[in-house]
Amino acid sequence: MKRITEACICQTVVFSPKEKMDRSKTIKEMLKEANDYKEFFDRIKTPYKILRETIRDDGSVVVEIRKKYGRYYTGKYIE
Repeated sequence: MKRITEACICQTVVFSPKEKMDRSKTIKEMLKEANDYKEFFDRIKTPYKILRETIRDDGSVVVEIRKKYGRYYTGKYIE
């Protein structure tokens, strides 16, 4: 019999603009969108850990995140 004792989900999320914008404006907008994404997890009280957040040359923001998966215990994944 198998039993899951710890679990989390790893995601790479790219925040990119729908339309072409000035690079500085794009970065500002995409950082706001990424922060809204993180605040969403704070609001619903879902544990998460940002592994890396980078800004690409085109102004898009890439966020690598680990977050709680379902009702499973996260163990050392999110410490």
